[in-house]
Amino acid sequence: GTSMAPAFKGNAWVKGASNNEIADVIRNGRQGPAKKYANFVISMPATKEMPENDVTALIEYIRAIN
Repeated sequence: GTSMAPAFKGNAWVKGASNNEIADVIRNGRQGPAKKYANFVISMPATKEMPENDVTALIEYIRAIN
């Protein structure tokens, strides 16, 4: 984690979220009221153009470090 975003490693939301929930955040980001962590001023940008196999690989990586 940094002053801009929480850490993936050890993140309780990541541990409890389904792969579909994580994929939704990767694709659509989080802005405004959808932000999970209000203390971080920067919104998470959407990455709608990311290929499905890259989204899957990213989710697998995030799970592996948790």
